[in-house]
Amino acid sequence: AEQAAGAFDGARAAWKEAGREGEPRLVVINYFALGDVELGRANAHHYYEMFGDYADAVAKGVNGSADDLNATTKAFQDLGVDELIYIPTTDDVDDVARLADIVL
Repeated sequence: AEQAAGAFDGARAAWKEAGREGEPRLVVINYFALGDVELGRANAHHYYEMFGDYADAVAKGVNGSADDLNATTKAFQDLGVDELIYIPTTDDVDDVARLADIVL
């Protein structure tokens, strides 16, 4: 959420500068792995490795617990995000059910 805050501020400012009414729709993605967190982080890192150090940041940001997910959800709500999309980083379908139990 900290990384996105500046981008969202910039989007809001550009929106107003362009003379648009209302507010821009802010959508963000966040990765998670609730079963095997290290595998999830490794998968995210592998996916982004062509971007160098950015891959490290993405892998580090993979949420691996209910506390992490709740904190991330609240942080994005506090930023005024319209939609938060959680993306699993493993193929464990139970992670999706656990996510729903945590954030819904």
